[in-house]
Amino acid sequence: GYKFVAKLSLSNVTLRIPIRNPSDNSLKSLIQKKIKEKKKRIMKTSSIVGGALNKINEVNYVTALDCINLKLSDGDKLGIIGHNGSGKTTLLKLMAGVYQPTFGECKSDGDIYTIFTSSIGMDMDLNGIENIKLRCIMHGKNLNQIKDIEKNVVDFCELGEFINFPLRTYSSGMLIRLSFALSTAFNSDILLIDENLDAGDITFKNKSQIRVEKFLESSGILVIVSHSMDTIQKFCTKCLLLEKGKIIFSGNTKSAIENYQSRYK
Repeated sequence: GYKFVAKLSLSNVTLRIPIRNPSDNSLKSLIQKKIKEKKKRIMKTSSIVGGALNKINEVNYVTALDCINLKLSDGDKLGIIGHNGSGKTTLLKLMAGVYQPTFGECKSDGDIYTIFTSSIGMDMDLNGIENIKLRCIMHGKNLNQIKDIEKNVVDFCELGEFINFPLRTYSSGMLIRLSFALSTAFNSDILLIDENLDAGDITFKNKSQIRVEKFLESSGILVIVSHSMDTIQKFCTKCLLLEKGKIIFSGNTKSAIENYQSRYK
């Protein structure tokens, strides 16, 4: 029979993020902008030979990711390492569809689950139970499956009465617990994990670790961003080293970590 194979690929992906000048918000700059726009319209309508002579709306931007190429398929466990600001989390968010590439394309086959420190995909006005149900419905689960997943998540995250409170009343630690429990409650084709799986006290960390290990057995593609070389070594068979949004090394985990340590230590 046909076996579904998860895939994730990035072809020549570049992401540019515009930087807004803080002074852009001032009234003066707003008026100047309006005048410029008006001039631009006048110049357009009076079709001057050679077009506009002055550049309007110069935009500064950061190239957060620079020409990234990557192919992953079933069974790949990829670590992404690099110093702060190297583009690790940005790359993960682009894979998750939070960002769209400026150039190039990002394609995926399979359900993508994310475990980020933030509450991506959560509705802060709904309570914990409602968020669990919402996520289940989004992933096409039937009523029986929803019941099982709800019990699994509630038991695991140990939030007590807070499970019936709106998410905006949660501490960041509680949000991580719920997000983590929810994202690991499904069998996943593609799992993206941002490093801070620090979900509170040591017993919860131990529970999380066991859950991750069990979950990874069922996961098709895994991508982890982490500063912890132990985590990367434990879970990943290959690894990317990023610097200023570029891949400067791609290969087996051991070589990538050695490369990283020799560069930055």
